[in-house]
Amino acid sequence: MGVGVDHSAEFFGALTGEELRAGHFGVANCFVPKETSRRVASVALVGHSIAEQGFELLLVRDVPVDHNVTRPPSGRTNSPSHSGCSAPTAAHRALLVIEAVAYADDTHAGLYPLSLSARKQVLKGRLNSGEVIGYFKDLNGPRHSVRSLPDA
Repeated sequence: MGVGVDHSAEFFGALTGEELRAGHFGVANCFVPKETSRRVASVALVGHSIAEQGFELLLVRDVPVDHNVTRPPSGRTNSPSHSGCSAPTAAHRALLVIEAVAYADDTHAGLYPLSLSARKQVLKGRLNSGEVIGYFKDLNGPRHSVRSLPDA
């Protein structure tokens, strides 16, 4: 089970220390390998792929979660976040590059890109519907506002 939510410029601006404008920054959410060398290689692949599309990487972090709200077992996620003034098409191209390499190169075994978008992020795990909001601590943050973006 998971949830798709609009990007909150106030929330991600506070995380990055940058002044962000809705629709002009993006967020990549990925499951990454637990093994250190594969994790480092996978995070580097994501960073390189989004840089090639004109994005500036501002932050890489683990999404904070509360395991107390789930019934075991439950997975963890990682969400490299990035910002820039690139079009949604560029974010999609970067996601395609990441997927092509991640699924073909054993160096990145365990990398699973959930989303890379200038509009919405996907938070996902082995969760029941009643666990999603409590599990992903970001969704309860006071700066995390939900809004709708017009289709463009």
